[in-house]
Amino acid sequence: MLFGDIQELAGGECAMLHITLVRPPNLVSYFASTRVLTPPLGLAYIASSLKRAGHSVTIVDAVGEAPHKVMRLFNGKMLVTGLSIPEILQRIP
Repeated sequence: MLFGDIQELAGGECAMLHITLVRPPNLVSYFASTRVLTPPLGLAYIASSLKRAGHSVTIVDAVGEAPHKVMRLFNGKMLVTGLSIPEILQRIP
């Protein structure tokens, strides 16, 4: 649904929505020398704009909520840092 569609549904006025923004788990090669853990600033900026427009916002930061949880995938060649998909889904209201 696009922003114009939302306005049309509300009769020309923007409907207030609850929006969930998700930062997915970090996927890197097992052979990478570092794992970058940075705050999700882009999501914070988007959330701020949405809140200023009157929407309620939830952010699920899969990496920030479980930075020490590391799983191996693809025969151990890749590392996934953060919450699993089921854990992310549990946090979405």
